[in-house]
Amino acid sequence: MTTDREAQDYNKHYDEAYFEDGAARGTVYKNYREESRRNRTYFEVAEAIVTCFKPRRVLEIGCATGIVVKHLNDLGVEAHGIDVSEWAVENREHQNVRLCGAESLPFEDDYFDVVFSVHSLEYLPSEIKDAAFSEMTRVCKTGIQFHMLPIIGSGPYVGDTFGHLLRLRTDPSHNLLFDKQWWFNEWAKYGWQKTGLQIAFLHDSEHFELTACQYILSQGNPDSDLVERIIQRDIDVAYGLNQTIYGKPPPGLDVHIEALCNKIRGPQGSTEVERLKSDINRLNRELATAQEEVNRCREDARKDRRSYTEILESTSWRLTKPLRSLVGRFKH
Repeated sequence: MTTDREAQDYNKHYDEAYFEDGAARGTVYKNYREESRRNRTYFEVAEAIVTCFKPRRVLEIGCATGIVVKHLNDLGVEAHGIDVSEWAVENREHQNVRLCGAESLPFEDDYFDVVFSVHSLEYLPSEIKDAAFSEMTRVCKTGIQFHMLPIIGSGPYVGDTFGHLLRLRTDPSHNLLFDKQWWFNEWAKYGWQKTGLQIAFLHDSEHFELTACQYILSQGNPDSDLVERIIQRDIDVAYGLNQTIYGKPPPGLDVHIEALCNKIRGPQGSTEVERLKSDINRLNRELATAQEEVNRCREDARKDRRSYTEILESTSWRLTKPLRSLVGRFKH
C-alpha cells in the first residue's frame, strides 16, 4: 500500500522540468504549456468527444494543464480534469482542473457521462490501479470510458514487445504497459465491456497511435445513435485523409466504407445497430415473400375469373342449358 508521503514524493517527478524540458526525464514534452495551446490534436480530441458522445459532463484523468478541458468547456460541455502535478495545476488552462489522483475523485456518484484520458492511465502506479478503476467507475456508472494510451500489440507497438517496453520505459513513470486484453480483463472486474468501437483522428501521429491505441467501454450495449455517430465521424476522417494526401476526394471510396465500418466495429460485430439492420433486412425479406404470395393469389384469382367467364360465354354452356335445367328438376 502506497502511503500519502510516498505518493507525494512520486508525484514530484511531474514538475516543471518534466513538462518544459522532458528530454531529461525520458519524455517527448518540450515547452508543453505553449505547445499544447497550438496543438490541433488536443482540439480534435475535444471535438470528437462532443461529436460522438454528446455528453453533458466529462472528466479527464491526468489532464496536465487541462488544455482539452478548456477546449471542451469552450465547446459548451461541462468538463473537469484532475492531475497529480502541482506545476500543471498551478499553470492550468481552466478553473475546473484540480490537484488530485484518480484513486480519490472529489465528485458525486455517476456525475459524468464520459471519463476519458489521453496518455495517462499508463502512469498509474500498480498499487493504486484498483482504487483508481473503482473511482472512475463510481463517478461514471452509466456512461462511457474512453482512453488512449500505449497498448502493447496495437498501432506502433506491434511486434518486438521487449524493444517497445524498453523504449517506453525510458520514462520511468510508465507503469501499466500491457496488451488490450489485459485492460479489458481489468475493467471487466467493474462491469465494463468493450464496445468494439474506435474513433479515428485526422491530426494523429505518423503511426496513428491515438486511433489504434484506444478503447471505448460501456456497461451494456452501446446506444445505436452513438455507434452511428462514431462510424460517420470515422468515414469523414477517411475522406479527410484522402483529401489531405491526394488533394481531392478519391472516386469510389464509398466501396470501402463497409469494410471500414466493420474494422471500426471490431471483431465482435454484435452492436445494436447491426442487430437492428439484421432485423430490418429479415423483415424486408419476409415482406417481399408475403407480397409475392399476394401477387400469386391475385393472379390465380384472375385466371379463375377468366376461366369462369369463358365457360359462361361458351357455346356448349348455352346449348346445354335446357339439359341442366332438366337435371335440376329431377334432383328435386
